[in-house]
Amino acid sequence: MPPVAPIPPGEPTRLGPYHLLGSLVPGVHLAASPDGGRVVVTRLPRPPAPGWADLVAALRRTAVIGTVLLLDGYPGLLVSEYVDGPGLDEVVRTSGPVAGTALHRLAIATMTAVAALHRAGVEHVRLQPGRVLLGPDGPRLLCHGTEPDPAWLTPEELRGDPAGAPADLFSWAATMVFAAGGRTPFAEGADRLAHGAANLDPLDGELRDLVADCLVSDPGDRPSAEEALLRLIGHAGALDTVIPDPATSTPA
Repeated sequence: MPPVAPIPPGEPTRLGPYHLLGSLVPGVHLAASPDGGRVVVTRLPRPPAPGWADLVAALRRTAVIGTVLLLDGYPGLLVSEYVDGPGLDEVVRTSGPVAGTALHRLAIATMTAVAALHRAGVEHVRLQPGRVLLGPDGPRLLCHGTEPDPAWLTPEELRGDPAGAPADLFSWAATMVFAAGGRTPFAEGADRLAHGAANLDPLDGELRDLVADCLVSDPGDRPSAEEALLRLIGHAGALDTVIPDPATSTPA
């Protein structure tokens, strides 16, 4: 999570039953729950982004491996678990790019979460580096929160087309490029509409090939999350051993 800043003067120190301890980013607060535990309280955008209500409803129905759990909700507010760790954007900014085995593990862990979300019927979670939290138990995807930075919008969003599961593959790939090189894969937003415009240095090998396939402009030409995960783990074994079926798995 980002560093905790004091609550600005004049702003409320309570939202619902939660006592605010500080601000993480605008509209997102670290808070104490009634039982004394730490949670994150997020004010919803007004008006909400298209599809926001459906996404929140889907997240509240399921607990998916590798994601930040949604705990509670009030009118205009969401309450999620607190992950005691920095965002990927902060880590790259302060410690430099992720490389080697650490990068491959990050790719597998985040794609496992994306595939699990898709299997649970949750898609278009607007993945970007600041929403990959590196907690003590590994990477966790934040699937709700403030509006995404325009630099991370997908080609279909830029065209004004509907965005679904393939958008998550594009966003995942762009996030991996950032993790490996500290920058977005495109020099300008318009480049995202052109096939083959991505700069994939310093990726190499199978990860580079997979990222390139996920960054194509046409959503229909991108692999599915399960196909991408199989390529990452290097075999075509049963995905049920990696991604629990949400219909039969027990939420943590």
